[in-house]
Amino acid sequence: MSFNAQKSKCLVILSNARRYLRPLLQDNVFYVDGKPIDFVSSFPHLGHVITDTLDDGRDITKRLGNFIE
Repeated sequence: MSFNAQKSKCLVILSNARRYLRPLLQDNVFYVDGKPIDFVSSFPHLGHVITDTLDDGRDITKRLGNFIE
């Protein structure tokens, strides 16, 4: 099995009580196959948008846009 570092992203999901830790975590660098991966606040996965706040707003907006077209 191999992973593509360019397609891999790091999405950190924290509880509301621990949101203050986000800046500390983003100072870390994670590597896949010797290449650093990016931190993101949202990421599409299997057609859905997953956010670090676990809010469905972006996913619903995307689905609504697809429905209207």
